[in-house]
Amino acid sequence: MPDLGLLLAPGTGVLLAAGAVSGIGLGIAGFGAALVFLPLAMIHLPPVEAVTVFTIAALGTLATSAPRHAAAADRRTTVSILACGALGMVVGLPILVSAEPYLLRTAVCVLGVATVVALGMGLRYRLPDGRWSRALLGTLAGTSWGAFGMAAPVVALVRLGCRGEPRGTREGVALALPMLNGLMLALLAGGGLLTERAVLLGLLALPVLTAGTLLGQALRRRRADLWQAAALVAAALAAMTGLPALV
Repeated sequence: MPDLGLLLAPGTGVLLAAGAVSGIGLGIAGFGAALVFLPLAMIHLPPVEAVTVFTIAALGTLATSAPRHAAAADRRTTVSILACGALGMVVGLPILVSAEPYLLRTAVCVLGVATVVALGMGLRYRLPDGRWSRALLGTLAGTSWGAFGMAAPVVALVRLGCRGEPRGTREGVALALPMLNGLMLALLAGGGLLTERAVLLGLLALPVLTAGTLLGQALRRRRADLWQAAALVAAALAAMTGLPALV
C-alpha cells in the first residue's frame, strides 16, 4: 500500500503551489510550465524525482492543450518532432541521471532565467521550414527535455517556418509537446527511475496543474499581453528562487 505519509513531507505545499502557477503560465503562454515548476521542485527533491513529478503532473495537457491544436496541426511537423524528440530524449536522459544534482539544478535555473530574458528582449532564431529543420528542432527539444526535464528553452527561442510562420507548423509543434511528455514518462519508467514518492506527488499535482492550465487559458482571453508578461515574471522569479546559491 502506498505510504501516504510521503505526501505530508516538507515541500509538498511548495510543489502544489508551483503546479498551480506553472499550469496558469502554461495556459496563458502555451509553453514553459517546467520553467516555473522545476526550479522550485528541485529545492526539495533530487532532479530525477522533480522531473518525474512534473512529467506526471503535466499529463493533463493531453486533455487541455493537445485537442486545441489537433485540427490545424501539420501532421508532418508533429510526426517529425515526435520521432526526433524521442531520439533526443534518449541522448539527454543519461545527463539527468548521472549529473551532479547541484550542477543540474543550477543549469535548470540558469536556463530558465536566460530563456525569460531572451523572450523579454524578443530574441528568437527562425529556422527555415523543411524536413531537416523540423528534425533539428525535435532533436534539440528532446535532448533538452531528457537532460533538464524541459524543452521550453528550445521551443520558445527557436521557431520553424518562413515569414509569418505557417499556422499548421506552429500547431504541429504544439501538438507534439504533450505527446513527448508521455514519451518522457515511458522512458523514466523503462529505466527504472520512478519512485513511489515521485509518482504519488505527481498524481497529487496532476489535477492542480490541469486546473491551473484551464484557468490560464481563460485569463488569456482577456488582456493576453498583460498576462503573458506576468507569466514571464513568474518564471523568472521561480528560476532565481531555485538557484542553489540563494537557497
